Amino acid sequence: MVSLSPASSDPKDVLRHVYLCLGKESIAYQELVFFMAFDLKLYAPSTCEKFIAQGKKQELLDISADRIVTFSQQRLFQKSTGKAPPAIEDILSEMTEESMINKGFAIKDDRIVVFSFDAKNSLLSARFKSESGKPVEILVNGGEKTIHQDHDDDVAAYKGKRLILKYLFKILVKKKEDPEIAQFLRQIHASLKDWKFDYKKVE
Repeated sequence: MVSLSPASSDPKDVLRHVYLCLGKESIAYQELVFFMAFDLKLYAPSTCEKFIAQGKKQELLDISADRIVTFSQQRLFQKSTGKAPPAIEDILSEMTEESMINKGFAIKDDRIVVFSFDAKNSLLSARFKSESGKPVEILVNGGEKTIHQDHDDDVAAYKGKRLILKYLFKILVKKKEDPEIAQFLRQIHASLKDWKFDYKKVE
């Protein structure tokens, strides 16, 4: 696994980063320490344990009697306040339904066929394989302020809404450490009312 560093040493930032990389809400305590220290290579195991303890104090997670750690998605993704740029996790939480977050995490990396991002021309595109093997296209055009998302479920419920569905969520989470992609997403979020979202069901 590629080593990724959280944006700060604040427990909320660190644990939110861990949660997104982990892709699930619950994990055994010792497995979590191992994941933070050796898979993500964030800190020494003892320091990881301190972050987990601080997270429990701040109710960002809970530790059961049998030492199972359960993250509080609601508290981890509470919207940031102040003048600092919004965190990517906050934007994704605001623009993505919980069901799409869970489905996005479930998409395996080998289903990503093509991905490209042209920061100069504000173009992001990706092609996935659906579960049935059909091509799924994603295209974000900053010049035209359009976001096209193929989807393999019914898209009627999303008509007229500005939402990130599971495939685009997968790419944005996977690439969120890229500062140019993070800035692009912040620009979309800041002018969201000007963007047109187009959804297409893959037959």
